[in-house]
Amino acid sequence: MKNKTCKGCLMFLDIKHFSKSKNVKDGYENKCKHCRNKQRMKYTNICKVCESSFKTSKKQTMYCSSECQGFDRRVRVTVHCDYCYREKEILKSRLRNNNHFCDQSCRNEFMKMTLQRDNNPNFSSRKTNCSGCYVTIYVNEHRTRNHKHYFCSYQCYKDNIGRYYTGKNNNFYNHDLTKEERLHTRRYKGYYNWRDSVYKRDEYTCQCCGDDKGGNLIAHHIYNYSEHKDKRTNINNGITLCNVCHKDFHCRYGYRNNNKQQLDEFIYSYNKTPIP
Repeated sequence: MKNKTCKGCLMFLDIKHFSKSKNVKDGYENKCKHCRNKQRMKYTNICKVCESSFKTSKKQTMYCSSECQGFDRRVRVTVHCDYCYREKEILKSRLRNNNHFCDQSCRNEFMKMTLQRDNNPNFSSRKTNCSGCYVTIYVNEHRTRNHKHYFCSYQCYKDNIGRYYTGKNNNFYNHDLTKEERLHTRRYKGYYNWRDSVYKRDEYTCQCCGDDKGGNLIAHHIYNYSEHKDKRTNINNGITLCNVCHKDFHCRYGYRNNNKQQLDEFIYSYNKTPIP
């Protein structure tokens, strides 16, 4: 690899830094490429875009760099953002778009406002009324084909679904039973509410043996159901027992003339009995 001394900067450089020339004996110019380019920059012009002065080899050059040249050749127009209304420059070719935004966040917020519910082409829900509190709600299309009743929340569902499936609305409703027979079998809403209230107050635990596994609890009437009609749905007349304790109680005291004294005596005797 040959080396050569540049007559411009007087540096000893590799031959690759010199341009080839047939007018020189060794076949390469006497000045390096950098010095030769610097020598050719004999004109001082003002950039049309950034208005800075620069050296150039051509008198008609108008731009100091390719970036300024590209910026000047862009055809841009001023528009307003459809969300925040700030000014923004865009390419003229993009004027065919209906909406213009500063950035993606402005576009997202604009879409949230304009493409809600019925304005969204992909929105498939239909407007209806809540079956519980009758407020206006939107229900997915597939639910309208598979459900009869719609609710605004799960709490509203729990509070109101029963009225559509109790009494005569129930598929298992027996029209042959009289009102007295229904009270005797305890199949009415007031009794179910009383039973649930007793369970909740006693934390779903047998008040005799402490069984809290669930699935085997009974709401026991302290004063028996058949003889005390005024206390049938009184929460103070109920106590939670498991199946075993409930059966043992009635085996000992029967199903009539039951009272609180019997219950206290039964629980006391159970606690005194050693557990095997």
